[in-house]
Amino acid sequence: MDILIVEDDFSFAVNVEMLIDQLGYKHLGTFDNGSEALAFIESTKPDLILMDIDLNGFLSGIDVARKIAVHQVPVIFMTTFNDEIVYKEAMLTNPYGYIVKPFDKISLRSHIERVFKEVTNPEEEDSAFVENCFFVKVNEVLRRVEYNEVCWIQSDRNYADIYLENKRYSAKISLSKLEERLNSPDLVRVHKQYIVNLKKVQGITANDILINDTPIPLGSKFKNEFLSKLNRI
Repeated sequence: MDILIVEDDFSFAVNVEMLIDQLGYKHLGTFDNGSEALAFIESTKPDLILMDIDLNGFLSGIDVARKIAVHQVPVIFMTTFNDEIVYKEAMLTNPYGYIVKPFDKISLRSHIERVFKEVTNPEEEDSAFVENCFFVKVNEVLRRVEYNEVCWIQSDRNYADIYLENKRYSAKISLSKLEERLNSPDLVRVHKQYIVNLKKVQGITANDILINDTPIPLGSKFKNEFLSKLNRI
């Protein structure tokens, strides 16, 4: 796997280069400037990008990730930003991971291996569907999930995180395929990364849906259809 580093901290970049070498991967190069990194990515298309968020120049790591989305190059963000706002903005680019600095070799290895597994085995699934419910594989056991238990579902590439009232399950299935197989009119796509349960919706703002005080983004592409399903007065 050929890995590109985009990082403006020279000493940290050198450390990551060493970790990549120790893990047996090829290091394609390091850029500290978003615009220069973007030009290289578009011409070279690396297998994976380890991307800092705060970069030199006009483009942030999130900006670069948005611009290269069309190329479908996997991105793992590595950043000192450890707050909810930056995390949510970064996750809208649909990255393969988000690592808060500092991190060690084992943490980096686990993220890289997950990328490799998803890219090479994208169709393997950990779920099964029957009427009124579906089953999710958890530690080699298929756990039953009733449709009415689901609060929302969030996509992470080829994985789906299924949020219930008091727990969360993860299944290896894309959100588009999951949407096709869910047999419930209450589970509705509201964003390219989210499905919500209409019966769990507690409030709606201009851009978000509120479930258990958690804001779920409402995408403009899905907004009209979502609102049409509500009993508004």
